[in-house]
Amino acid sequence: MLDRFWDVLGYVFALDKEAFRIATTIPARQELALLLVLLAGLSQGAGQRIILFVNQVRPARFAISLGATHQPSGRPRPRY
Repeated sequence: MLDRFWDVLGYVFALDKEAFRIATTIPARQELALLLVLLAGLSQGAGQRIILFVNQVRPARFAISLGATHQPSGRPRPRY
């Protein structure tokens, strides 16, 4: 599965329709989708941490900002 993961990820970044064909034909498609979503969430969280750190946000506000962006999926996110 991991060897196909890197192929599919390359197609996704290239916006190639081949990614959808592969994603529907591989046996471990649910695990692959879950892994992609997990990596996307981790990437977003890491990026936000870097930006908040560079902007020298106070520690309390830093924690609130990180907590506000990672709400449980059961509740809808507020629109700003």
